[in-house]
Amino acid sequence: MLNNGLVERVIDLPGDSAYFVTTIYKPVTGNYRYLKPVNTDFRFTINAKEYSGLSRWKLINITRVTDKYQGDGVTVALQSEDGLFEVSIQFLLYPNLPDVRKKLEFKNLGAQTLHLQSVDVELLNVTDYWATTFRWVCADYGRRRLPGPYKGNMQDVLLIVHNADRKEGMVIGNEAPGVLKHSSAFWQEPTLVSGLTHSNDRFPFAKYIAPGQTFATPQVFTMVCNNHKDPDEVLNTAVPDFVRRQMGTRLSEL
Repeated sequence: MLNNGLVERVIDLPGDSAYFVTTIYKPVTGNYRYLKPVNTDFRFTINAKEYSGLSRWKLINITRVTDKYQGDGVTVALQSEDGLFEVSIQFLLYPNLPDVRKKLEFKNLGAQTLHLQSVDVELLNVTDYWATTFRWVCADYGRRRLPGPYKGNMQDVLLIVHNADRKEGMVIGNEAPGVLKHSSAFWQEPTLVSGLTHSNDRFPFAKYIAPGQTFATPQVFTMVCNNHKDPDEVLNTAVPDFVRRQMGTRLSEL
């Protein structure tokens, strides 16, 4: 379980089921009914085969990880059932912020080069009715409101989905560079996604990982929020605080 006093995230680690899924992701206090009790967590293809948190995995280890911006969390290393690769999932939480920052790292364990594509670093499954029906999608850095479904583009560093009736929603941030960003809300499925462009996108991401080599994705972040009638309450408080203090942007560093 990850908990910094504001946000809580519970991961079901591979056991009898061998799944790696998020079962709880919510603010510590108050109601939050936006996500399903089983969330796919991540998804990608290697050599044209799809893998996700709902695939079968072997748990390798769990290590604590920190960064120079007060981030504190864990890295969970998993091995694929076919033994071809290892994927490490890193989660970081920050003081006084309701967000979870995440990235994936791949290591080729086999003798053949791996072809990595369509990487969803964060993949969360929303409830079928309230989240998908009574909501706004706020695009263009969270400033332009649309009914959705929505698939982002190179400009969508930040999306917000929000249910005004229940006063709850989520911020979806994507730190991938330029045209390699893939962010979507309710696009072709009841999910919230942040990661790298898919193989059928205009600028598809692809990475070849040679035997013994590793590759780490850019980071993404999400913020869960409740008790907010207007999503601007988060956009004008927690989001700029995170960008200024913890994201490590060059302007903030200077």
